[in-house]
Amino acid sequence: MHLQGQRVQASSERQLDMSTQAKRSADPLPGVRRDMNRHTPSLAQIEQLIRVYLQDHPHALDTERGIREWWLRDVHPPPSAKDVATAVANLVAAGELRAIALAGGRVALGAPRNSDPHCP
Repeated sequence: MHLQGQRVQASSERQLDMSTQAKRSADPLPGVRRDMNRHTPSLAQIEQLIRVYLQDHPHALDTERGIREWWLRDVHPPPSAKDVATAVANLVAAGELRAIALAGGRVALGAPRNSDPHCP
């Protein structure tokens, strides 16, 4: 009986290890969110998370607030509005994000047109 218990424990440990490896391979930024559990994300990390979101959602359009609240919702602690605004400005200046003027002075942000061959 004792050996059977050891087999179950070893099997459970392998499953846990495989589950952990699957989560790590699915994370586009391994270690980034884990590090952010203690520290506010850097501008470079915020910019990279926005890039990854756009790769996964090439037709996404949102305001800075929407980016902070939806695109970066899994980041803890959440980035400040100022840091998101700076990251967005950097990406727009680099041509990695486009700004679209909306009525009422609001701005929508999304992938540049040339990044999606199906978008005119």
